[in-house]
Amino acid sequence: MRTFLFFSFFFLCNYTFASIKQDSQKCVTELVTIDFNFSGGGNSLCEVISSDHIKILVRPESKDSINPSPWYAFRKSKHIKKILLELDYGEYEHRYYPKIKKINSGWERVNKNDILIKNDGKNVFINFYPSEEEQYISSQELITEDWYENWYEILKKSKFLKSKIIGYSVQNRPIKAFFSYENINNPFILILGRQHPPEVSSAFALQGFINQLIGNINLSKDFLSKYNIIFVPLMNPDGVENGFWRYN
Repeated sequence: MRTFLFFSFFFLCNYTFASIKQDSQKCVTELVTIDFNFSGGGNSLCEVISSDHIKILVRPESKDSINPSPWYAFRKSKHIKKILLELDYGEYEHRYYPKIKKINSGWERVNKNDILIKNDGKNVFINFYPSEEEQYISSQELITEDWYENWYEILKKSKFLKSKIIGYSVQNRPIKAFFSYENINNPFILILGRQHPPEVSSAFALQGFINQLIGNINLSKDFLSKYNIIFVPLMNPDGVENGFWRYN
């Protein structure tokens, strides 16, 4: 009888340990897998609380004083039962409303009824219901290198613009600039985009402005005849790729 109980206990322990794994950058339980291994995935870590409860440790890329823009982004596998994801901000506070993206659809806001904010924003709990496909959850839409490359291809077709690689980032990513100048004596306008990685709204604003500026309309022609323009859409490609809060 004792032998049977021992083997039963040994089997149960082995099953439990095998069904819940974590290595900080990836958490796996018998119900769901959470990871950050994608473009813009961020500097967060994760911790398994139980098979249906995983804590995301939202932390900056540096221990130095930093402007509090608590970026988070993670990928959630498909799962057949409801799970609870907890955002733990440590000494920081919740700032960005969570958005969710399915594989073949756009971004949308998580239902507010599934979000609970506690401890003055230092802990946020989000319920996720069964899903048949993996999903991305992020503080902002993931506007990363692929998005910019698609836009660059459109810009290169404009008769108003010339492009040039003006340098490389610390991690050797090209930093691209676009120019428009009819008269070298006209005033120059310099526009820099995405110095701070979480500022996704600025990417949309810059795209709208530039697309309007190079449109074949009288207002654009008049503007570009009076001003020269230099713009760098993505000043901090390393920060964007790594999901940093501020730094490159």
